[in-house]
Amino acid sequence: MAEASDSSLFGRWRSALGLAAGAPAQPTSAHAQPAQQPAPAKAPEAAPPAEPQAPAPGTPRTDADAAKHRRCERFKGKLLSSSAMVKFMMKELDKSGCPFVPEHFKCLPCGPSYSGGFAPEYGIVLCEDQIIDKSHLGDTMVHELVHAYDFCTVKLNFNSCANHACTEIRAAMLSGECRFSRELLRGHPGFSKHFQECVRRRAILSLKQKPLCRDSAEEAVRGVWESCFADTAPFDEIV
Repeated sequence: MAEASDSSLFGRWRSALGLAAGAPAQPTSAHAQPAQQPAPAKAPEAAPPAEPQAPAPGTPRTDADAAKHRRCERFKGKLLSSSAMVKFMMKELDKSGCPFVPEHFKCLPCGPSYSGGFAPEYGIVLCEDQIIDKSHLGDTMVHELVHAYDFCTVKLNFNSCANHACTEIRAAMLSGECRFSRELLRGHPGFSKHFQECVRRRAILSLKQKPLCRDSAEEAVRGVWESCFADTAPFDEIV
């Protein structure tokens, strides 16, 4: 989560989002890709949690925890320097007036099922205890950068499930998390329209974790689906 010295970089984000003075700073979105192991049978898909939380200050770290942290930092460094998707999204954020720097990616333990989260005051949390591999972490980083881009360029209404639904659709669509190989590992081996079905399913799962939208998640996604699924900004198109 962003250090106090980074707060000026998020000033424009706070203004654009219209955050209420004194509002609690919590991740506004989480990208969850639960631990995925190839399995012959379809397993239930864990819902993306809404708020990955950092451990309390002073929480003891075991040798295994420290190894997970080093692994996350190593993967993060490689992706920041070599991932075309991550570098492109950071460039587009900078062009939009919301500079995003490597220090805004924080590797932290989050607990079961979490992969990451984004909040304007924090930056992006990468859940070091849930990383499957470097590709998985790359998908998580791009997913959260899409949220950051949306929150930077559009004045979202946080009381609107439609607004939440739109950014979740776009993040699932643009991050790579719904590529065919990922869906196979989740136990969703469909061929016909599997991409659209994955994006829709994961957007609904995310919304169901938000108390405001829990009972209207499917309706919210359905209501904005056509326009938001067609919106590939800042990419020209997806292939």
